[in-house]
Amino acid sequence: MVIYTSKFKNSLLDGLGVGHLSYDDQPILCNEVHPTLTLDTFISGGSSGSRPRPRWVYLDISTTNEGISEEFSSNTESKSPLLKVCGVSSKSSEGDGSSFIWFDKYRSVISRLEHSGFVEVERTVLKLRKISKELRSINKQLSRLFLDDRERAKLLSRKRKYLDFARALIGSISKSLTLYADRFFVEVPQDYAKLIQKLGFSSDTLLLHLFVNSGVLEVFLDDNSSHKFRIAYISKVHAGKYHPVKGISKGSQEAKRVLRDLLVLSELLEGSLVSYRSGGVETIHHLIPVRHFVLTAPKELSFSIWASLKKGDSSLFRAFKDAGAKAIKEFLSYLASKEHISGNLLFGFTINVHVTGDKNPFEPHFHIDAIVTFICYDKSSTKWFRLNPLLSESDLKKLRDIWKNVLLSYFGELLSEDTKSKDFDVWAGDNYYSLPLDVPQVFFELKYASRKLFVNFVNYFEQSNFDESSVSDWDFVRFVFEYSNRTERYGFLTNIKRYLSMSCSHLVEKRVQELEEFISRIEFDLSVNGNKMSDSLKRALLERLEYLKDELSELKERGFEYLFERALEKAEELLSNDNLTLERVIHILETLFTALGKSIVNYNFYVELEDVSFREFVDYLYDNHLSDVLVFSDRHRSITIIRLIPPPDGGVPV
Repeated sequence: MVIYTSKFKNSLLDGLGVGHLSYDDQPILCNEVHPTLTLDTFISGGSSGSRPRPRWVYLDISTTNEGISEEFSSNTESKSPLLKVCGVSSKSSEGDGSSFIWFDKYRSVISRLEHSGFVEVERTVLKLRKISKELRSINKQLSRLFLDDRERAKLLSRKRKYLDFARALIGSISKSLTLYADRFFVEVPQDYAKLIQKLGFSSDTLLLHLFVNSGVLEVFLDDNSSHKFRIAYISKVHAGKYHPVKGISKGSQEAKRVLRDLLVLSELLEGSLVSYRSGGVETIHHLIPVRHFVLTAPKELSFSIWASLKKGDSSLFRAFKDAGAKAIKEFLSYLASKEHISGNLLFGFTINVHVTGDKNPFEPHFHIDAIVTFICYDKSSTKWFRLNPLLSESDLKKLRDIWKNVLLSYFGELLSEDTKSKDFDVWAGDNYYSLPLDVPQVFFELKYASRKLFVNFVNYFEQSNFDESSVSDWDFVRFVFEYSNRTERYGFLTNIKRYLSMSCSHLVEKRVQELEEFISRIEFDLSVNGNKMSDSLKRALLERLEYLKDELSELKERGFEYLFERALEKAEELLSNDNLTLERVIHILETLFTALGKSIVNYNFYVELEDVSFREFVDYLYDNHLSDVLVFSDRHRSITIIRLIPPPDGGVPV
């Protein structure tokens, strides 16, 4: 049996001395009622009604899509049947209804479960950020000193709705097997396959093979209780070139590389980030803030860049990317000057140029997707500074002004007077993240920025039908499918080891002092109390002493190189697929427990099934006579929870 435990440091999931807890196997909600109310419904006061067609278009980012081959032959054989999405035949540009038989049955987790006899009975939308934000707002208002009885009763009524909903949903999860998956595993629109066919791509490009891990997740709460949940998730996947999972995997791989370096920075800069914004007094910070920005080109400019690319000229494209980097640097310099930080400053951020959007991926919509760290390095003083990530309305106006001025300086001659007279779009999100606390969230944002952009067509077909007569430029559509969406690093992110080595020599001295102090304490304890200790405790202290002495010797010999390698190894361990997936599941559960006034402080995951084919997983569901299955379809900002039940006769798994 494999056991995974929480590994992210400094977070609520660290484990705060919670051990030897007795747990209650009974769910919080002991009745047999499942939640039937969506958050949208109970917040607005409406009725749940029948299942609606999705009204949103937002890229969701998978946490488990490693091991994807660049091409996957349709002749690949496996000893066990696997989930297979064949799409439509590329031999005929027209095709017929029968071409979609395999696609309909095997294109997704939901279709496979339904084909195996499970019946969908309910959907619940869980908007994570909205819940957290609303609860914080309610609690803040309830803490006001002067609050009349009517206002208090109204706030408590709103809070009670969240509490009742959370209890019901936690109870449902406690009694079910929950399958967590990115939404591109869960459901893929049929019209996306029609587009693949129209473009003349082989059906092999929609191949999908899935493997599953399943086990028991035990979470420990801050009230000294614990709860168990049966959790499954996608552990491995092989996808064809144009399956949306493949598009997301590109983002996953790049996100891990960038996030690994950010975690190394957070590890080695802990306690070394300086700020002057508190009345001019120097303060020290431990966390690295990160924000997501989008800088959009005017429509007129987007079409000009595409026209240039279509002719084989990439000069406008390169200039647009340079303009984005310049605008971000100017804005960060402005923020630094506000906090009286000066010098030879170097900032750190990534940029992706997106050539189209989610709303209409069939036409050019060029924009800069930037993931920005709110720290900077002064090459003159070799100090690291933290910038305030809370942006005012005047800050956002400054960013819009900077973006417009930079674009006009680069492309003014190409733009009409009407375009020049308008504001240029800028998006800065509604929150920021802190590393190393918010690793899963930052991973999602990086993955979103680095994805293959043909994924946008999947988003589009969630709410729109394929109508080839409305497509005016098929060359652009093909360009989107082949576009690499390269992630560019800027500033200190181009070589973090170089800049850390220039500024962190004191870290070696600090760590040497810590190790020498630890060694001294253990040696003193052994000399004074060694005869009174149990054999097991004494043996443990001796082993720890030997380990610390080895580390001290290595540190004195190799210095900063040793510290950097240790931080790198730690970061890579944290970014394993299993850790990222489990931390995401914990984040979802944490949102529910927060509504109950509780918090998760630690967890263990006991693996029972490891890397089994999806067919074997379905057989497992039948063999264990599980009452129902909850599918958590992760959309990043929200979770669609789909409840399926097996047929009364037990069904025939296929």
